[in-house]
Amino acid sequence: MMGGPGLASPTMTETARRGEAVLTPRGNPAMRQAFARARSELDGFLKSARNPGSDEQGFAVKIPVRQGGHTEYFWITPFRENRNRFEGTVSNRPTYVRNVKHGQTVVFNRSDIVDWMYLKGSAMYGNYTTCALMAGRPAAEAAEFKSRYGLHC
Repeated sequence: MMGGPGLASPTMTETARRGEAVLTPRGNPAMRQAFARARSELDGFLKSARNPGSDEQGFAVKIPVRQGGHTEYFWITPFRENRNRFEGTVSNRPTYVRNVKHGQTVVFNRSDIVDWMYLKGSAMYGNYTTCALMAGRPAAEAAEFKSRYGLHC
């Protein structure tokens, strides 16, 4: 969502609450680093998702969906794993692509996963793409988001 002259852009908290997409430039170095970190820790996340602790919940993965020249990323929760194939439910509403819908079941490969997250108690782990997005936001806004969602970057 873009703000016009004199209009403030929505905060990360507002954007997250509404489930809206956030535009980032193609090849954004912070986002590429977030993808790399999530992929490097994916084995540990999947191990936890298969056998969660009593205080662990909300396991989700993020995948890209492409249509034409657009790529939009979606959180998939719940999801099921069958070797390197996965199936799960699109949990946000599309903004730029129209080949998926909120609530639709999608099938994807392990290699499609670019991020993941889960809650342990009130703390959120993973969600490295949001951490990358916060790097360009005002410090107070980032602190408020981290506090509200218990996000550890």
